[in-house]
Amino acid sequence: MEKYLRKHLLGLQPYSSAREEFSLDSTNYLMLDANENPFDTDYNRYPDPYQKELKQVVANLKNIPPTNICFGNGSDEILDLLMRMFCEVNQEIILFPPTYGMYEVCANINQVKVVKSWLQGDFQPNAEDFWNKVTAQTKMVIFCQPNNPTGNLLHEDFIFEVLEKFDGMVVIDEAYGDFATTESWQNKVETYPNLVVMQTLSKAYGLAGLRLGMAIANNETIGWMHKVKAPYNVNTISAKIAINQLKNYDTTVWETIIKERKKLKESFQEIAWITKIYPSEANFVLIEVDDANLRYQQLLQQQIVIRKPNIKPLVSEALRITVGTPEQNERLLKAIRALVISK
Repeated sequence: MEKYLRKHLLGLQPYSSAREEFSLDSTNYLMLDANENPFDTDYNRYPDPYQKELKQVVANLKNIPPTNICFGNGSDEILDLLMRMFCEVNQEIILFPPTYGMYEVCANINQVKVVKSWLQGDFQPNAEDFWNKVTAQTKMVIFCQPNNPTGNLLHEDFIFEVLEKFDGMVVIDEAYGDFATTESWQNKVETYPNLVVMQTLSKAYGLAGLRLGMAIANNETIGWMHKVKAPYNVNTISAKIAINQLKNYDTTVWETIIKERKKLKESFQEIAWITKIYPSEANFVLIEVDDANLRYQQLLQQQIVIRKPNIKPLVSEALRITVGTPEQNERLLKAIRALVISK
């Protein structure tokens, strides 16, 4: 894996925090090592830099080793960390638009060139176009699986082809993977040393406000991520709430979202001004309508906020609708049914 790292990192001496040098249970110790405020506020001590308890809870939940996990302040920090680790200035990454916009933003911030291999009309990659765009400067490929904003799964055969033939890092963003019918790519990280899977607690687990994203990769890659990341990148409150939420997670919430997704798609078929409903393996549904600006404004007037993504030229008039609670979805459908077809 080291052959993919930026060369200057190979000699990096990572910062050693006080909580790394003393990592035992501090209950019976007088802690005077980290220049913390000594008066107890519940949060006067620095957090565990490796989130060991949280990792163990997640590892048990996902049936993976805790040593294969690195947490970030949201998946955006994980993404930024990967680009800083593997991409030199002016080297290249390949994206498959339309896809999540932060990939390109993060690359631009890190002065990494973005090469786009556009999805085809069925929202699938064009293999020939992709391989034609791979150069010696291509250091990373990012898949969004399921894809945002289209909601579909990319063909696994092509992802396997890239993992086996591409000489660089392959990142698979599974932010919406918990809602999909396929197996997670997390089980392939030992087979493919150049694979990093990104996941999040924001979507299926309802913890978007805590900003907890994670990378799942082999031990060596995770070890390097821990060397490069900020020492205290996940705060105590976020970790504590997440541990409690995950230990007591109600799986019926997850099941309800998937059930409601199906109900929305079936109900949308009855609406004349909805011209197409796209397959979705995420917690949202992408639709094509007669006039996206009009429908967006009409729903906004009824205090319903949806998303108007830019998917041109693949979809000229697109709207993306997040799956709500059963009650929220009934309110949405009532509003949608009241709108007549535009003239």
